[in-house]
This record gives sequence, C-alpha cells and structure tokens, in this order.
Amino acid sequence: MIRRHWLSIFCNRTWLGLLIAAVLCGQFLPGVLRHAWPSLRSFLPHGMRFSVAASVLSLGIIWLYILAFMNLLGAVGWWYVTRIVLDEVTLTVRMPLSSNSIPLNAIQDVQTARPMLGLLFNYGTLIILSGNETENIDYVPDVESVARSLYRGKT
Repeated sequence: MIRRHWLSIFCNRTWLGLLIAAVLCGQFLPGVLRHAWPSLRSFLPHGMRFSVAASVLSLGIIWLYILAFMNLLGAVGWWYVTRIVLDEVTLTVRMPLSSNSIPLNAIQDVQTARPMLGLLFNYGTLIILSGNETENIDYVPDVESVARSLYRGKT
C-alpha cells in the first residue's frame, strides 16, 4: 500500500490562493481604505466611523484565513485517505469518493514521467496503458520502483 507523495497536498491550490489573498488583503487594504476613506464615507450610512469599517475589513480577512486553513485541512485529509494498492491481481487507486482498479493482466505498458520537482523530491506520474485506456496516477513516490513492481506482478 502506497500513499501519494506529500507534495500532492500543494496541487490543490485553492488553500494557497486563499492564504495569499488574506495576506495581501491584510497588508494593503487597510492603507487603501484609510486613503480612500474621505471618498467612501459619502456612500456609507451617515455617522459610520473609520474604525467600524476597518473592523469589518479585519473580520473579512480573518474569514479568508479560516477558509484557507479549512481548505488545507481538506487537502491533507484527501491525501491521507488516498491509497495506491498493488496486490497479486490488481492495481487499485482508492480515493474517498471513488476507487479505480486495473487488472494486472490487462496492463499492456507502464511508463513513468518525472517533473523537475519530482527528481528533487523523488516522485512522478505512473502512466498505465491498458487497451484503449490510459491511466495517469500522479504524485507516486519512488515511481520507478512501483513501475518495476508492476512489471514483476505481470509476469
């Protein structure tokens, strides 16, 4: 049983985008709000103070941080429960909402591809050709040894 490489957590860029948005909003929006406050005050309810608007802005930024953290937890959870299982008969990729099994006798060819980061962190993509279908399994740690195991399992 193999778990995908831990760098697969970063393929879900939603949490990273939310985190960057929260940091940028926290750095730049208070200054923009302070600079634009004289113009904005006429559009807001009468008597609304800058401190109230800044508090609402801070609350929105806090929610961005919370959403980024929750999305990161979801990505880590997805990584934790996704498994690649190679037994004597099948290769199975088990994910939380689905499972895909390929019988070893149906596999015609196994190829590997490694990106530049994959060379550095020892992971790659396992490309399995079976019939008219091609299955790509991304973020497989030590992808060459898994490919060798598949070849041994076929024979």
